[in-house]
Amino acid sequence: MKRLITDWETKRRIVAEGTRWVRDGKFWLFGTATYYDAANISDRELKSDAKHFFNVLDRHLVPHKEFREGLRLPRLVFVEHGRSRTNPHFHFYIKGNCWHQYRQIHDAAPTCWKKKIRKSHSMVISDNLGPQHRRNGYGWKEFDSLYKETLLVDCCHLNFGD
Repeated sequence: MKRLITDWETKRRIVAEGTRWVRDGKFWLFGTATYYDAANISDRELKSDAKHFFNVLDRHLVPHKEFREGLRLPRLVFVEHGRSRTNPHFHFYIKGNCWHQYRQIHDAAPTCWKKKIRKSHSMVISDNLGPQHRRNGYGWKEFDSLYKETLLVDCCHLNFGD
């Protein structure tokens, strides 16, 4: 007799595979971007702010020629709403296209967030290198339904060869 796969089992598999996908990306940094009055931030505004923030960061760190050719900083971006579901914010995993960009990303991201996003509060950037720092499954923690859009696909970018 064929066994039916439940939504819970499918969700669990997606989270496990998603966690492995993040780990295999070998992202250098993990960031959290928050708002002052998050309860008044819509998902649409968060998405728009995230797109703008990453565009500014890319323009700041990616050489002009490569930017025009579509090269961006490799990243995965996840939307969260917090325990109460009234605190929209986003987390991201990111790395550079060359090693010297580690410090540049670490320093520039919080500055770009504060200067370019009107309702921004804080951005915390943490090291994601080494097993003691890895947060590979963190972005999937609010993926509680097969219909939940946790991954902010419009902001994600993986360069070929990553």
